[in-house]
Amino acid sequence: MKWTVVAAGPAKSRVLLGEQAPGVELLTPVYVPSFSSFGDPDHIRRSLAVLRSVKGAVPASASGFLFSAHDLAASARRGGVLDSQLEDLLKEWSLWWLDNGAFEQSSFGIPSWAEREFEGVVRRFKPPVVVASEYVAENVTPDSLADSLRFAVESAERLKGLATSIVVLLRPYPGSDLRALVQALDLPRILDQGDTVDALGVPEVSLGPTLDVRLSAVSRLRTELDRLAIPKGLHIFGASDLSCLTAYTLAGADIFDGVNWSRYWMDVTSPSFRDRSLWSPPLGAEGYSPENHDVHLAIHNIASVHGWMNSLRDLVLGRRDASADEQSIISRLNAVGSVGA
Repeated sequence: MKWTVVAAGPAKSRVLLGEQAPGVELLTPVYVPSFSSFGDPDHIRRSLAVLRSVKGAVPASASGFLFSAHDLAASARRGGVLDSQLEDLLKEWSLWWLDNGAFEQSSFGIPSWAEREFEGVVRRFKPPVVVASEYVAENVTPDSLADSLRFAVESAERLKGLATSIVVLLRPYPGSDLRALVQALDLPRILDQGDTVDALGVPEVSLGPTLDVRLSAVSRLRTELDRLAIPKGLHIFGASDLSCLTAYTLAGADIFDGVNWSRYWMDVTSPSFRDRSLWSPPLGAEGYSPENHDVHLAIHNIASVHGWMNSLRDLVLGRRDASADEQSIISRLNAVGSVGA
């Protein structure tokens, strides 16, 4: 993925143009809806219905999704009709992310998920973007975090040639002060080794316990990534709250993903997550029935979150003024930056 900085906006926000392949581009900030079998046993049917509904969406980033290698490996082993249809569809899909499956492994309590199994899924499905195997730091020291990131980069190097773009995950020891750790890391020494890594990811839960702490961590990550010779995206994993997406974007993050879009009604008027049974489609919605309520809601949520991100992008590009809530976040970021300095 070749990144070009298109514009810098309020606080540490910016718009990146990512060129993944000829004719396949994305503009940040961008939200990538994720599918996961954890909490959604019917995810194969749902993902097929959603993908078919958005096929041909423009731009390509509006039809980008994230799938778990663990789930696709299980789907390939089953080999059912729907499983085969999903595999065929993904092999022709222009832009999607393959996660390494660690989330499902930990959520389901699976004892092992070998890297060779993960690489087998990469070879079989040929995803455009892959999240390399992740390694959690063994303790709260900067050296331990640096070692774990180097292991992730080595995993990314083994995937080179199998995927066009590769993301590595930064996994601090639980409860660590990520901002202080990142400040002590030498990210250029670890990440500026050729063009293997295209983006650095971090789980939202690893950013810290409060919004101010999280903003401070994202801001520091952005500062350190800006020291790299080649621009790289900053991906926050597991982030779906619309207000947080705004805050993280203003702090310098570029890409987000999560599963809540398929579990709730994303009400952009509040903004909030609401019980999905409370959503109603527009009167006379074509093809709607109570049996396919969840699929119609999923499409509605995708359109809503992309609309939210488009408006946020307009803010960064200077096409509109900040709202009162956005200005409050900018002021908070400036205050966090002053304290950090």
